[in-house]
Amino acid sequence: MKDIRSDHEFAKCTEKWGWKYNHMGVPTEEKMPDEMIYVSHLKVYVSGFPTSPFGIEWMRFDADCNIHAFNLHPGYRNIFENIIVRGSTVIMQGYSICSNEILNNIHAIWVAEIIKNKVGSWHIYSDTKANRELFDL
Repeated sequence: MKDIRSDHEFAKCTEKWGWKYNHMGVPTEEKMPDEMIYVSHLKVYVSGFPTSPFGIEWMRFDADCNIHAFNLHPGYRNIFENIIVRGSTVIMQGYSICSNEILNNIHAIWVAEIIKNKVGSWHIYSDTKANRELFDL
């Protein structure tokens, strides 16, 4: 049986081999053998995340998918320097280390709403003075 990891766990290549990223989305036009998750509002199938020792997440897009930014899904690692929990809201402040030079080292605020022990919503905001005030950071 394959080792299966949860969303919050790092890929084997980071835990055992010392690599420094969580996962990389790789577009494909082929249906993958373990393809079981369909994100209907994004029109994309995802697979491989829980089982790939290299942190590969295969992403197969419907023909009418309009979210082309996902085709540029780079390898990255988020560094959270400040984590605040307020009720069911988790606010994280930090930056991303990214293989894409343009997106590397951009500071951001991530906000997750937890519903029934799962992430109900996930939003990323620019780390600006106005947003820090909005989230009382």
